[in-house]
Amino acid sequence: MMRFLILGVVLILFDVYAFQAIKYTTSSIYLPIKWTIFIVYWLITGAGILYFYLLGSRRITREYSQFLTVTRSLLIILVLSKFILVIGVSLDDIRRFFTFLINSFSPLDLSMSRSIYLLNTFNLFSIIPLILLTYGMVRNPYRYKIFHKLIFNEQWPHTLDGVRIVQISDIHAGSFGKHAPIDRAIEMINNLKPDLVFFTGDLVNNQASELEPFIPIFKAIKAKYGVYS
Repeated sequence: MMRFLILGVVLILFDVYAFQAIKYTTSSIYLPIKWTIFIVYWLITGAGILYFYLLGSRRITREYSQFLTVTRSLLIILVLSKFILVIGVSLDDIRRFFTFLINSFSPLDLSMSRSIYLLNTFNLFSIIPLILLTYGMVRNPYRYKIFHKLIFNEQWPHTLDGVRIVQISDIHAGSFGKHAPIDRAIEMINNLKPDLVFFTGDLVNNQASELEPFIPIFKAIKAKYGVYS
């Protein structure tokens, strides 16, 4: 519970700082739109805290595993976008600090107000990972590709010549929502007529039970000398 409280405080402080970029660049827009932006921003923060609470209290069950995986991915994307906002606010604070020093030790009276131009620039930059990573999350889960690699070693016996190994990586079964694309992937594997098949790395996201609904599908993989994980 203490770790959850510390993480919650860190997330809130992080979001309060990033929020400065939103607050100052929306100061002159239509009030209902501004408040809608504010509410959505803080609802996202609340969702992030709730997610880490559920994770820490081990209340994630298999029934909600896929939903929470998608939620976690979205939260990570949003944190990256907010991190860009934090960079913008930090640069503006550094600028204001040096402006303060100049005003303190010279007759100049430079403005110390926040730079709307700088913050708007970083607001724009923060949208880039939001769009690109969200597109990748939606578009790529079932976008399977086959990469061919010829391996040669003079020390290997000739009996290994022509042996075909299929290596399957990053299954992340908890992210699957559909069975049909997995069936197509199994068909792609079997069409390669492998001698050996190896599952390597990240079969699931959180719990071994995530793989259970897909065991009958993966059992359809055929290889001359066996399938290993």
